[in-house]
Amino acid sequence: MLAAHKQSMTETIIRQPAGIPAGGQFAPTAHAEANVTLQAPPEGKAPLGEYFVDAKALQAAREVWAAVEDAPDWRRVEVAEAWAKERGYEVDTFDYYPAADQAHGNGVVLVSELGAAVTLSGQGRRNFSVDLDGDGDTLDTGTEDGKIAPVTFIYV
Repeated sequence: MLAAHKQSMTETIIRQPAGIPAGGQFAPTAHAEANVTLQAPPEGKAPLGEYFVDAKALQAAREVWAAVEDAPDWRRVEVAEAWAKERGYEVDTFDYYPAADQAHGNGVVLVSELGAAVTLSGQGRRNFSVDLDGDGDTLDTGTEDGKIAPVTFIYV
């Protein structure tokens, strides 16, 4: 046996008159708009997901990923390194975690076989970066001896 459920209502819900195909059972009602103010990005920053990243680094990340995404996974860091050098950027590629750990700085473009990202600092995590989809991540610490999949850092 189901227990009876008593519902109290403090407002009147306006319903559509019978026979009117209005797309739903309830009629629209007037309501106040939410009082929301959007903040402008800080100087030199651009929004990426829920973060603000270096605008110049974000542009470079998008450009380098467009240049490397069609390359085979194992060649992406190599192509990214060549792309960066052609544009006069300093670049390092690491396959050892401690060295990559030291390369992480604010506003550095990171390219791996999986994608491109912009590094951030001050997020409460070491080696924090935001990929082009806006997802945050930290660099994998690798195997027991510190080996990682190659990662290219482009200093913009």
